Parts: sequence; C-alpha cells; structure tokens
Amino acid sequence: MNVLTLVSNPTNRKTLTALLEKYGANVIAPVQISSECTELHEYQSSELDVVFVDISLLEGRNHVTAQKIRNALTDQSLKMLLMSSVQKPKTLHDIKQIGFDAYFNKPATLISIFDSLTFLLTEDQNFNEANPHYSNPKDKDNKLDSQPWPDNTRILLVEDNKINQMVAQSMLQDMGLQVDIADDGQQALQQLKDHESNPYTLILMDCQMPVMDGYKATESIRWGKAGWMYEKIPIIAMTANAMQGDKEKCLQAGMNEYLSKPVDEDALRLMLERFILGQ
Repeated sequence: MNVLTLVSNPTNRKTLTALLEKYGANVIAPVQISSECTELHEYQSSELDVVFVDISLLEGRNHVTAQKIRNALTDQSLKMLLMSSVQKPKTLHDIKQIGFDAYFNKPATLISIFDSLTFLLTEDQNFNEANPHYSNPKDKDNKLDSQPWPDNTRILLVEDNKINQMVAQSMLQDMGLQVDIADDGQQALQQLKDHESNPYTLILMDCQMPVMDGYKATESIRWGKAGWMYEKIPIIAMTANAMQGDKEKCLQAGMNEYLSKPVDEDALRLMLERFILGQ
C-alpha cells in the first residue's frame, strides 16, 4: 500500500510512519504542508492508496481542507482518512461533510490503523457493523478541560523499544503532559538524579529492558538510590507479559500498579488520573 501522511507534529509523524512501515506500507511523509498544499503537486495521486491527515492541519493558521488536498493531488476520489482527537469528538456524518471518508481518534495504534483501513477500503458491511467505533466512535467527555493536570506535572517514560516510546509519548502529549524518555533502568536512575530540583511526578516503567530491567530499577528507586524525594513516587509497570503472577511480581518490586501492553489510551488516562489527580 502507498500512503501519504500529512502530519505536522514530528513525533506523531514518526510514530505513524513507523507503524505503517512495520506492516510493509510505502510511506510518503512531507515535513511541511502550507495552507494551499502546493507541496503535494509533485506526488502522483494515481500511485496513492490512501491519505492520512492530522486534524491539527485543519485548524488555526494551517487551515488545510480536504478539498485543497484533493485539488493539489488532482484526484477528487482519493480515499482520505482523518486522524481526529477524543478532545474534539466527531461522527462519520461530520467527517463526510468536511470531505473525508473515515477517521479514527489519535494516538495512532496498529489496531486503529488496520481497522480504519479495513472500513475504508474493503466495504465489509459485517466488519463495519461489528466495529462502529472505528468509523463512528461515540463521543467521549474531555475530562482534561475541567480537570487540568497540576502545574509542573512531568512523566518519566522508561522504555527501550523505539516504536513503543513514540506511541506512548504521543499519547501523553495528546493528554497535555510533559514527558521525558529513558532507554533503560540505569538511565532512568541517572535522569531522576539529574532532575532533583524539578522532580518527576510519576514513572511509567517497562519491565523487560537491557542493562537494567524495570524490576531492578524500581527496587533501586525505593531504596533511595535516585534520591530520597523519589522513594514514594508512583511507578506504573508496563509489560507485554500477561501471565498470572506478573502483577504480583511488579508489586513485590515496589511498583504501584500494572498496565498490559499494548497500552490502551483510556486505561492509561484513568491510571494517571488516579495517581496524579487522586481520583
């Protein structure tokens, strides 16, 4: 599949490209898109299967429209998929009114990409009826509007996989949170020490990592090896293992809670609200 991605945020663009390429797509990802989309003239629409468009391009000074994209690509029938947001809920009717064929809510995941493309390209009626949330998701309340994060809230994400880093970082940034990344437990300990004057609020800790895994890193933090101010910091485990006893192992190491991979955005948000907002 040949895919054109129109995404202004560098992190989101890299994440989407990595996810699409993981499944063999040929991705064209322009870095800059002007309001008139003149940069798109060089691409042959006949060679494209679908265009992904980030909703941020439709707003503010960018003000790109579906029609401008189609005009620049000289193809009025090209399939176009909008990457929307739970903060700006839409329906399939709304999407078609502004010139798009389907949509999903950010952050992009392998599941949302695959299922939205299935809806868009196969016209599988049974699939569409069974999975309405990919083409016409129900509106969600935006809790962040009424419950903003406390000032100086900062998350340390400890994860060695680059794609997982980008996906989690995109999720957290879309929630309005500051996030730093450490590639392993040893690097996490050093970053915690380096930020004593502006401490982190919460740690998302992968369990299986080279150099120092999440269990050892958590034990070291609880023993005060990253500084006394971090001995009680909330640490949320993230692991692909779903075997019975994994949660107990995380808790024994000193972690506060446990999220299974791939991390679900709603589950992550609820977990953060619980430990940061006390809900």
